[in-house]
Amino acid sequence: LEDTESTTRELCCHCLSLILEQISRNDFQSIWEADTRVVDTLYPRLLMLLDDSHDPVRMATCTALQHFLRLAYNPCEEGPTCRLGVSSLEEITSSLIIQLDDPDAE
Repeated sequence: LEDTESTTRELCCHCLSLILEQISRNDFQSIWEADTRVVDTLYPRLLMLLDDSHDPVRMATCTALQHFLRLAYNPCEEGPTCRLGVSSLEEITSSLIIQLDDPDAE
C-alpha cells in the first residue's frame, strides 16, 4: 500500500477490496485473533491513502475501507459490536469527515 506509483497503490487497494469482499466474517475474525498486527496495521494504512493526491487511489481506498468495516462489525444476537476500539473508530470517523470536504463529487 506504500509505493511511489499511484497505479500500484490503486491496484493494491482494488486487490485488497476483492479479498475483503470474498472473506467471511468468521475467517476475518480468526485472522484478527491469530495475529492482531495484521489487521491493526491495515486500517491506518488505508486511512493514510484517503489523503492520496490521486482520485482513483482515494476511491479504491474507500471501497477497501468499506469492506474492512463490514468485516470488523459483528451483528450478533446479544447486540452489534465492532472489533475496533473506540479510539480507532474515532480516527476512522475523523478521517472520513475530512474527506467530505473533497470537491470531487464521487
